Amino acid sequence: DVEIDLKVKILGDSPVAKELLAETRTAEARCWKNTKVIYACSSADLERLVQLYGDTAALLFEVPNGVSLEDVPFTPPSERQALKEKMGLNAEKVALFMGSWHGPNLEAIEHIIRFAEKLPAVFFLILGSSCLAFNDRALPANIGMLGVVDDDTKSVVLSLADMALNPMTSGSGTNLKMLDYFAAGLPVLSTAFGARGLGGHPGRQLLLAEIENFPTAITQLFSMPNEELRQMISSAREVAVSKFDWAKIAETFYERISLKT
Repeated sequence: DVEIDLKVKILGDSPVAKELLAETRTAEARCWKNTKVIYACSSADLERLVQLYGDTAALLFEVPNGVSLEDVPFTPPSERQALKEKMGLNAEKVALFMGSWHGPNLEAIEHIIRFAEKLPAVFFLILGSSCLAFNDRALPANIGMLGVVDDDTKSVVLSLADMALNPMTSGSGTNLKMLDYFAAGLPVLSTAFGARGLGGHPGRQLLLAEIENFPTAITQLFSMPNEELRQMISSAREVAVSKFDWAKIAETFYERISLKT
């Protein structure tokens, strides 16, 4: 990640924040100039670091975020519908967002709150510590905040949602949640920014929309023909398996760094 960009979002511009940001920038610049090997999860981050701190003598590698496929069970559409019926959610259209308590994720939830007000027939389910930031907020009735859950509960939620959202408009690196969505078999709607570094093709592995067009795009995704959805889900899963399995990422990185050092 580009730490200075992340910390600016988190800390703001108070006097103490400015002091901490100056220390962050100094430390990151020192690492950039003096480290022998640098790797980032997206080429955009490496480009941003060059922009901030100039050239470096370090060897640069793009090492993407990944997913532990054995920990994210794939649920095909037929089983997903059966599970929804078992859970009494057959009549619900469930859109899922997952995220930790992190500035860009909180911004995404603010967007979801606005979507929920426009789409009362859709139930928006939010998972992760990001929910804690909204404990004192009055939320639309069609938003459910699950908060922090164990792995088994997370797997159940990934198995019964109808679609996944990634309305990200800021941040650094790539979004791990996208890989969980792909691996689990969820059709995904994301901003182009949220899909950065993943190499997905709009319309083939996911849908992309500008943030202001998300309500229309959510309705569009829910009305897609079943076969088109199945093809999108299958193609996204293949991307997760072929490019973002942690074991393959580690093997590729090891081979590349062995050739360079």
